[in-house]
Amino acid sequence: MVTSRIDFTQPLDASAPRLRHAFGAPHEVLVAHALADVCGVLDAVHVAAQRGQWCVGYVRYEAAPAFDAALQTQAADGPLAWFAVYEAPQAWPVGDVPGSAQVQWHGGHDRGEFDAALARIQQAIAAGELYQVNHTAPLTGMLLGSANALFAALV
Repeated sequence: MVTSRIDFTQPLDASAPRLRHAFGAPHEVLVAHALADVCGVLDAVHVAAQRGQWCVGYVRYEAAPAFDAALQTQAADGPLAWFAVYEAPQAWPVGDVPGSAQVQWHGGHDRGEFDAALARIQQAIAAGELYQVNHTAPLTGMLLGSANALFAALV
């Protein structure tokens, strides 16, 4: 059973075959729910990688204060860091993309709200209140079809 996949272009040669690996059940999962645990999880990931194991996971934006207490974020609604550790990758599944996939998106800003938000951001930057903003809007979506087919379409 495949639980995770990685699919990347080769960083030093975009014309080379893609780096594609699948992963089944991990033999270990490393999780940090508290800021104090983030660096410990990353240290454990580093040790596992040095042993030749494969670590697939993420560090959330909200984990930033673990590295610099001056950084402020919103409260996280899930783990700050999460990594699955595998002994080795599996072969990339061939031909397992059943059906089709489409996502119906809902939410976001209408054009007027978007333009007003950008105007406020530009005013704040001009006033020296900010120097960088990642302006985002929440979206929700409904997947119609197979998650594997959606992944294949995104690739």
